[in-house]
Amino acid sequence: MEEHIGQQNRKKLKYLLIPAGIILVSYLFFRYLFPLVWPLVVSILLALMVYPLVNFFEKKIRINRMISTVLLLLLFVFLIGAGLVFVLQKLLQQVQMLADNYEYYEDCMSTAVTQVCCKVEETFGIQDGSVVTMLNDGINDFFGKINRTVMKFVLGISIPAVRSMIDAVIAAAVMIVTFFLFVKDMEKIKRWAAESVIGKELRFFYRRFCLICRAYIRAQIIIMVVVAAVSVAGLMLAGNKYAWIVGISVGALDALPLFGAGLILIPLTIVAVIQGKLTKAAILFTAFIACYFAREFLEPKLMGEKTGVGALPALAGIYVGYRLFGFIGMFAGIFTVMVLFDIMKRLGQKDL
Repeated sequence: MEEHIGQQNRKKLKYLLIPAGIILVSYLFFRYLFPLVWPLVVSILLALMVYPLVNFFEKKIRINRMISTVLLLLLFVFLIGAGLVFVLQKLLQQVQMLADNYEYYEDCMSTAVTQVCCKVEETFGIQDGSVVTMLNDGINDFFGKINRTVMKFVLGISIPAVRSMIDAVIAAAVMIVTFFLFVKDMEKIKRWAAESVIGKELRFFYRRFCLICRAYIRAQIIIMVVVAAVSVAGLMLAGNKYAWIVGISVGALDALPLFGAGLILIPLTIVAVIQGKLTKAAILFTAFIACYFAREFLEPKLMGEKTGVGALPALAGIYVGYRLFGFIGMFAGIFTVMVLFDIMKRLGQKDL
């Protein structure tokens, strides 16, 4: 009886100490260590993602590991570069279109504001032109303050910007070197981890963390591309001249925690309804619904059982991470919660 109670107490203690330890390690890592070693972390994660292909080329096709690594890196850079060139070409075309039509949009906005001001003057019996004059003076003063603020900001960040560029170049060099060294010595690192005193624990955390990272990153990239494609298609059908700019922005925002496709598509739908363009509003709202259900359907399907995190714990992790570390903390929070839930689930299965 006493032995049974002792086992229960040890089990309870384990379920208290392990989550506390994971949260503490995560906090210390992202607070103090990650800002210093993020290039190494990113390069190691990339190496872990690429290594299965490198290993396949080495064992099945008999291509040297370093040669296959270089070829895969060049292929990756080429695909990313080709995609960026295509997207940037479309974006520049639409930015140019926006710049060419700037005076037209300015005239439309000026006419709309003047009509509203005249309606206000007529309703409240105010002297003709006084509201327009007051509004114009306020707008001019507002943009004057913005110009002064921007100039101070530009002058203030010029030297830090140069320093940041140098830091970025150094970080990129470190990432590339670390990537190649990690791929080259992957087998040695695995043997060292296996022979370590805590080899069993290292393998457990390594496998679970890699599975979660791969599942999460793969799912988010696929969902972002699908949402962006649906948004661009919907905006084109709605007759939006800037479908590429807006659609890609929707896809990028949808991939960010606490944001979503509705941040852009819902306001556009409301504006279309106000303008009386109900067909356009229906298309935009349909695009929003399609984006929402695409995420809701694809995310659990792509990530499968590798996370098992509910909406409430995920939101709590995102919020706490944001409060602690800012924007990057939103990702740190969700990853910490995912790793924590996965480890606790595995421990629960082990105790059954």
